[in-house]
Amino acid sequence: MRIAIVSLIKSLPNIINLQIIKLFVLCLFGIFFKTLFGGRFQNCSYKHLHASGSLSDHQLKALIETKWDCFNYGGEWINSDFKFDNIWDSLIGLFFVQFSTLNMTDLDK
Repeated sequence: MRIAIVSLIKSLPNIINLQIIKLFVLCLFGIFFKTLFGGRFQNCSYKHLHASGSLSDHQLKALIETKWDCFNYGGEWINSDFKFDNIWDSLIGLFFVQFSTLNMTDLDK
């Protein structure tokens, strides 16, 4: 038991170095995805407009193309929970994607 604990303590600097490299690579992908997908997951929510019954889904989708069209027709411009608008949201999204793929590979066993 003592040998295992001593070897674990001696390997901590290497583990920390590996985690720093992993964080650096994660930051690089976060910057890349922020550049690629920043602001792309916003959409118009017009569910409350169905109560009035004035326009159908197809008509609203054809009419609403931009943020200002959404506001003009009484919709709400919302952002997705999974977004890449800033570096922190990007890192959190990549972190959750990493863990979701880990869980999916565990299910295959």
